[in-house]
Amino acid sequence: MGEYELLNERQQEQADDLAELAVEFGKFDQTTGANGAHYAPASANPFKAQGLMCSNCVFYDELGGCQIVSGVIEPEAVCKLWIIPETTILEAEAQAARSLDMAKRKLKLHVL
Repeated sequence: MGEYELLNERQQEQADDLAELAVEFGKFDQTTGANGAHYAPASANPFKAQGLMCSNCVFYDELGGCQIVSGVIEPEAVCKLWIIPETTILEAEAQAARSLDMAKRKLKLHVL
């Protein structure tokens, strides 16, 4: 799995459990049904700025898939099964804050 070693103990246990379920019963589908991951495409992901997206999840496969969710997975999409290291989330939030600060500075320069 992706950045498994960066997960806290709870997240590691969760990742192990989800991986075992996917092996035993097959991958989750993308629906909101009982076997679904509640997958939301990138265009519907309100959490991108906080780093909560598939490409940051330990299950994400860079070839456009997921180890536990079936189908094509967009890098900036999100689902309820994501497991993202806290450091990745903090880095994404800091980057979003820097981008917002830069945009504000540019706006002020154009107003003056």
